[in-house]
Amino acid sequence: MRKHRTPILAVNGIGRFWQFVAIEIDRHNYSHLPRCSLKFAVILVLHLALIALVPLASAADSASLAGHWEGFIEKQKAKLAIRVDIRDSSANPAVLLDIPSLVYAWEPLPMKLEGTGVTANFPFEIGEIPLKAENPDLLKGQTKEFTVELRRSPAFQFRQFEVTIPVEGTTLPGTLYEPPSATHAPAVVIAGGSGATRTGWTTRSWCDFFMRQGLACLVYDRRPEIAADGKPTAMATDSDDLISAVRFLEGRSEIDSVRTGIFAHSRGVWLAVRGAAHSDIVHFMVLVGAPATTPEQQEVDFVVGLMREEGRTESEMSEAMHYYRLYFHVAHSGRDWDKLRESVQSALHAKWGGYVDQPRALADLAWWGANGDFDNGGDLQLLKIPVYVFWGSADKVTPPLTHEPLLKEHLAHSHASSVTTRIFPGGDHRGEIKPGTDAQGNFHWFGMAPGLIDALTEWIRTRVLVTALGS
Repeated sequence: MRKHRTPILAVNGIGRFWQFVAIEIDRHNYSHLPRCSLKFAVILVLHLALIALVPLASAADSASLAGHWEGFIEKQKAKLAIRVDIRDSSANPAVLLDIPSLVYAWEPLPMKLEGTGVTANFPFEIGEIPLKAENPDLLKGQTKEFTVELRRSPAFQFRQFEVTIPVEGTTLPGTLYEPPSATHAPAVVIAGGSGATRTGWTTRSWCDFFMRQGLACLVYDRRPEIAADGKPTAMATDSDDLISAVRFLEGRSEIDSVRTGIFAHSRGVWLAVRGAAHSDIVHFMVLVGAPATTPEQQEVDFVVGLMREEGRTESEMSEAMHYYRLYFHVAHSGRDWDKLRESVQSALHAKWGGYVDQPRALADLAWWGANGDFDNGGDLQLLKIPVYVFWGSADKVTPPLTHEPLLKEHLAHSHASSVTTRIFPGGDHRGEIKPGTDAQGNFHWFGMAPGLIDALTEWIRTRVLVTALGS
């Protein structure tokens, strides 16, 4: 049936075309005109009819491309597996891209329909690639650098719900994703890093990963860092909200309430650890780019590490640390703003100035004043659940050489039923590696660090899907 789709649309189009011509001739009653005038009128009507058919043809082409496609982008003989969804709508067509090896899902691409194909603007400096239909089940595209080949494939089915999560004093918007046959399903809440939202791909895409393992997945928007009244949101409040999100899952009939957990990245780790330590409804945790110090100390370590990597002198690093001691003193006490303001002016002209935050007003320090000394070392020692922690070896924000030993020391005093820590070569703060070439000049694509996805998948299988939690 599918292979006849285009001819059928074409025949339907021709039928409508002649119907249009007949209607126009009848409506204007051209029979009274001289023969030459009648000939002109018919030509005019034919012209108008052809114009009328242009949107019809575009809609037909859009419809023939609609569906789920899987294949690859190739550069220098290296193939990157991708999935593409083309949504058919003459008013609002869309192309969505998945890159499984990057945990990158459902991201809309700038696009334009062109005849029997579509031109999509791919991210990560790949750029525009025109995709043409070779046949109803094959799309191909090529530029000077890249080749794309996509074949029509069955789409992964899931359910999506926009939800409202009750928290103390307000509600938070969320999106719940479920596998199609979710009954008594395990579930996970995503606690993203600084500035993460439920629509950002670095957060939301993990739900695609977890659903394909059989878990339901909830993402939600946290409260703003600074409320409308100018008051900062405490991380303790954010942590309580995270537990409210887990409780929201626990209350749904299709969710297995003894297999609910948290996937946390960066700042989300502080929230997850505190919440799990003081609640009995979190049954497992996955922690990514995990900090094991206070936010203040993590920031200082990050700045020192970056300055050292970029060849700054010990004197410059010392001046930057002196600046940060004053910065955090003012943030917590509210005193000596005039001194800090003078230091900010000095930083503007110093070689180390670009590495430090430069507040314009005392209010800019509000979040640090409320949260800079947040310490969850004690909370790590209270954990009783399975914990899986991973870093990329190239993580500059929470370098594992600093944070893994501290975290393992705290967890050694805990009653966690199992603790697994991994460091994946080349991975950054999220676990990603950059594209590049090896010593032999062979190109490799970006993606999660080698072994990361397989190791996480296996841990989920053994600790969440198969093994009784807590054993």
